[in-house]
Amino acid sequence: MPTTQSVHRRPPGRRGSGTTFSHRSLFLRKWLRDREGIASITPSSSWMCDELTRHIRPDRPQRILELGAGTGVVTRRILARMHPDSTLIIVEVDPDFAAMLERTYADDAPRVRVLAQGFETVGDLLPDGTSFDVVVSGMPTPNFPPRLLASLRRLMARHATDAWLSQLTEIPVVFLGLYRRMFREVEFRFVPLNMPPGGVYHCRGVRAGGPGARRRRGPRRAGLAP
Repeated sequence: MPTTQSVHRRPPGRRGSGTTFSHRSLFLRKWLRDREGIASITPSSSWMCDELTRHIRPDRPQRILELGAGTGVVTRRILARMHPDSTLIIVEVDPDFAAMLERTYADDAPRVRVLAQGFETVGDLLPDGTSFDVVVSGMPTPNFPPRLLASLRRLMARHATDAWLSQLTEIPVVFLGLYRRMFREVEFRFVPLNMPPGGVYHCRGVRAGGPGARRRRGPRRAGLAP
């Protein structure tokens, strides 16, 4: 059953997000230019990073995909949590964010790979049989047109069949219905200690029908206009 929970206590001994003033300034400038394309007004808080990386396992290797990494605040938490033999593919379409990430993680290849492109083409570049264990998304998924929702569905169905998708939101609970129509399992966890307060949808199991699903057209009836 889908559940809604609140996350507000910071685990002991955790460091802050490490976000610099220049990163925050760049993030804000990007958001002011493209409020539908950037999911957040500011990089995620430490508490939000903790929740977004809930399904990252330090005790076993995983293949991890991060969509919409921005300045890399969540990326740093993923790398801090993941197993030494885990691999991470980072996808970022914004050229300034992508260049920053490429500079930061240039020495971490092949464990870390940055793809400076839209997520909708990633599935076509992956070898057949590539499967991710966890997908972490900072993308503004509810703003997507049907074409991009369909691309996300295909990516999850082809390369993340049993994976958890941990999706950032800064409008708590409002889009719960959307994710329930897209996935069989959905849990929302509220993160009040973020600017603005938000949360994470943890989703698994793409539904056969729902937002972004391709509709099959029935036969056209004779004598009727198209």
